[in-house]
Amino acid sequence: MLVKTSQEVLVQLVGLLAQLSPTQYAAPLGLLSKNSIGNHVRHIIEFWECQLKGIAAGVINYDARERNLMLETDPAFVRTILENLTYSIDKLEGDQEILLQVCYQHEAESSFVKTTVYRELAYNIEHTIHHLAIIKIAVLQMYPAVVLPPHFGVAHSTVRHRSAVAAQ
Repeated sequence: MLVKTSQEVLVQLVGLLAQLSPTQYAAPLGLLSKNSIGNHVRHIIEFWECQLKGIAAGVINYDARERNLMLETDPAFVRTILENLTYSIDKLEGDQEILLQVCYQHEAESSFVKTTVYRELAYNIEHTIHHLAIIKIAVLQMYPAVVLPPHFGVAHSTVRHRSAVAAQ
């Protein structure tokens, strides 16, 4: 279920990118504190990349992002990366223990936390949805011609809650 859900949130991004011009994708927006949609997408992708690289290495470190500026400016390139990520996620085999490397103090030593591949998939799903919600605000205000799926940027628990309330 986590693999499928991971892929679904990334596919939502593919649908968005198909509707944005490179200029719209890379434009700094006041609504996003002068960040672009591309900034947020790069951030999302690099968290997924860190997870996949970390699984292979035995330690996930989300601070070790490459910060590839091409991910902020080239939606066609990004669509290819997203397709590769969904393929790689599909190849994950089982829930294994892994370490998460974190550092919360300036110039402090890292700490290592035991986690699992599936726990980190769950984290990245929620992290992605959070950024999709921010992107959605910008898209609705700046690019009203873009069509987003109804649950774009909405937590799964919120979707379930709204459905339950509507059914009453």
